[in-house]
Amino acid sequence: MKKYFVFVVLLILIFPLINADIIMPGEKRINIENKIDNLNEFPDYVFISVGTEGAGLWMCPIKIIESEGIIQEYHKYCYISIYAISKGNFNQTLIGRINNESKDYDEILELFDSIPKQKVIENVRSYKTIPKISIVKDISNFYEIDLSKVKIKPDKIKKQINYGEVLIYLLISLIALILIIEIKKRENKK
Repeated sequence: MKKYFVFVVLLILIFPLINADIIMPGEKRINIENKIDNLNEFPDYVFISVGTEGAGLWMCPIKIIESEGIIQEYHKYCYISIYAISKGNFNQTLIGRINNESKDYDEILELFDSIPKQKVIENVRSYKTIPKISIVKDISNFYEIDLSKVKIKPDKIKKQINYGEVLIYLLISLIALILIIEIKKRENKK
């Protein structure tokens, strides 16, 4: 009996880890690129991305946004926020400690809260699944930073369409329409 109990407990603990990277049947993952267009307008600031909810800082580490403005990809459970830190207050060593050394969640939060920062964007996603029949191939989100407010949505969204799939769906629809017309013609002749 104890063996079965231990087995069930292990199964309950391991199943969420196994299930974490499974895509639901009938869905596919699409690439999402997030970019800040006007990053160079703020030469006195360093911008960081942080996975704030879901998986936590140890699974969604702090990443510095380089001059190109591309927000790096995170784990699918990370909800990303972007913070502006004045260069005078930026401490690369502290960021490294938060990402690498500190594993106690309270310690991580305390270290992160000690950084003087300003949130400029929240709720950025770098992972999305859509139905397999969708013709969307990739999504690019573009943000314009304004230090006086927190953005919740991108300023511009660009979707790349898979035109090969569009053509296939159009051909299938056209063939179905021709078959229906042909069947109706034959029924009318009888």
